[in-house]
Amino acid sequence: MFRRFLVASAMCAVVTAAVGTPVQAVARTTVTLSAPSSGVADVAVAVKGTVRPAGTGRPVHLQEYVASSGKWVTRESGTTSRTGAYAGTFTTSAGTKTIRLYAPKSGTRPAGASASRKIVVVRQTVSLTMSAAQTEVNTQPTATITVSPKVARSVEVQRYTSGGWTTEATIKTNATTGTAVYYPSTRSAGSSTYRAVVAEQGRLKGLVSASRSLTVVRPVQFVQVTVGEFHTCGLGSDTATYCWGAGQPAPAPVAAPAGVSLTQLTAGESHTCGLGSDTATYCWGSGGWGQLGTGDTASRPAPMPVAAPPGVSFTQVTAGGDHTCALGSDTATYCWGRGEYGVLGNGGTADQPAPVPVTTPAGVTFTQVTAGETHTCALGSDTEIYCWGNNGNGQLGNGGTTGQRVPVPVVAPPGVSLTRLTAGGFHTCAQGSDATTYCWGGGFSGQLGNNDPTSQSAIPVPVAAPAGVTFIHLTTGEDHTCALGSDITAYCWGRGENGRLGNGGVANQPVPVPVAAPAGVVFTQLAAGEHHTCALGNDATTYCWGRGDYGQLGDGGTADQSSPVAVVIPRVRPAPDPTPTPEPTSDPVPDNPAPPVVDHPQPAPRPNPTQPVTVTVSADQALTSIFSAGSFHRQARVQCPNGRTAISGYGTVIYAESTLLVTFAGAHPGSPPSTLVTEWDVQSSGRGNVRVRSTAVCLRP
Repeated sequence: MFRRFLVASAMCAVVTAAVGTPVQAVARTTVTLSAPSSGVADVAVAVKGTVRPAGTGRPVHLQEYVASSGKWVTRESGTTSRTGAYAGTFTTSAGTKTIRLYAPKSGTRPAGASASRKIVVVRQTVSLTMSAAQTEVNTQPTATITVSPKVARSVEVQRYTSGGWTTEATIKTNATTGTAVYYPSTRSAGSSTYRAVVAEQGRLKGLVSASRSLTVVRPVQFVQVTVGEFHTCGLGSDTATYCWGAGQPAPAPVAAPAGVSLTQLTAGESHTCGLGSDTATYCWGSGGWGQLGTGDTASRPAPMPVAAPPGVSFTQVTAGGDHTCALGSDTATYCWGRGEYGVLGNGGTADQPAPVPVTTPAGVTFTQVTAGETHTCALGSDTEIYCWGNNGNGQLGNGGTTGQRVPVPVVAPPGVSLTRLTAGGFHTCAQGSDATTYCWGGGFSGQLGNNDPTSQSAIPVPVAAPAGVTFIHLTTGEDHTCALGSDITAYCWGRGENGRLGNGGVANQPVPVPVAAPAGVVFTQLAAGEHHTCALGNDATTYCWGRGDYGQLGDGGTADQSSPVAVVIPRVRPAPDPTPTPEPTSDPVPDNPAPPVVDHPQPAPRPNPTQPVTVTVSADQALTSIFSAGSFHRQARVQCPNGRTAISGYGTVIYAESTLLVTFAGAHPGSPPSTLVTEWDVQSSGRGNVRVRSTAVCLRP
């Protein structure tokens, strides 16, 4: 009798053969795997599994599928526990990974594998991004730190100094967004390098972000200002040229030729000119009379080079009503533009669209030239003053009122030499070697300052300066005059319409009256136009007053102002972070990618110390007059190496045989960067030789 029976259990099955001999049947191996759906690159991911039938020490392998080879590759190996349980870790690079738990054949137990599981592995990153790579002093840029995975982590913000990396702050990222914000200090100008450092924490390894630089600069300030009829222009400390007015109520940058900065500006009635850093001279604006000197009569919205004679560069340029004049490197003086009244000084009255030489007196060269509305004046090498052009109001100062097509000498007061000329609408002024200021020409609004508000004078007359005050810088407008006094006060006189005298009123003033400067502000340079006046303040602010209907005051409005108002400061445009760190991504990447590279920036170079540059300017002539030894004007240029910024120091008299009055005009910080022009005016009340020294500092870039 045959009997067949089956015993089933979790371990085995026994079958009785037909012949009555029992045989042990082999059970199928089953494997399970439990793993998270995501992980972090290079951070161990915990996985669990079971193998049945159970048994202690059965080998298992955690494998990853490599699509490129079509094979399963073992990443981790281990053994099961007595109950068949397995616990292990899985470490890999970023990407979408397919894994399984594989149990190879062991003794009589067959091999088995779990179902595959996919894990999205993201990179572990930390980034630091600046809201701007360049900003102004006392602004508030932000540094954003982002960590991935998005967890709460302590992050050190470090700044590089000469001693290495130092921690400025420790902040914690948001657990939800993985970000934190830090506010770098911008109390002083300079460049700093920052980075974010994450310490090792829990399952996450330590990280260092790529470094980011932040450059803090001072706001743009004007270092020279020039005034026309309805517009104003200034040289900025950032080497750019700005203009405003003619419908533009705040400073806007001038589109200078690429690589060229302007180093001296002069504004005419409706055109502007400047000397270029490339030794060319540029003009722009109205050109209908040829006043731009470009060889034609076209108007230009941007600076165009003046057609200077071959081999000649201009060393000083001055713009009048509709004409322009300049001193040439060949010692000749040139003028161009409208020729009416003989204002070009070449003996004719025809308009000239390109520079023509002025007919100078025999043996005389001009060392300073100034252009008025329809007349021009110059200082001769023989210490005489010469003028030419319209003379209807006696503005040529030669004792008559007949116009002159070539230069004629001014009738100076006996024993007095005149220097520092400035030509206005229909009058001219100059400083005398006797420390007196003189004016001549039309005085119908009191612009001569001699307390006669209605007359004119064909010869120089002394200005009625306040008691004990001498004027050390002059500027003339259409029918008003302004000056800086030795008492550090600014004065104006003449026509007061629109508030152009800056004294708070609009009445004409036949003698100098003080400008109502803001409290604590001292003006260091003045510029008078047809109907308004501007000044540079010692507080790094530029001020304007007078007529404002075209926005020429630069305060953002169009109202007249009878007292100085601040010109809107051009803002430094924040430079964007040039290399922002991309946001972390969880998108799949190719299998077996190259290991992630962490940017460990090289230490920033140690800042170079400042390099002082000493400039010495000497008076070559002896000062011979017993009572008034004369005055002289000297200029020096400091060129800093490697693009460093030049900042002026203090001037001192280092040798003198007489009492001196030394004035610095135009020596303003950063005027412009890499080049500094320092000017000296020296007056002496006795005999002797004089030498003046000034020191400039070249800062690191």
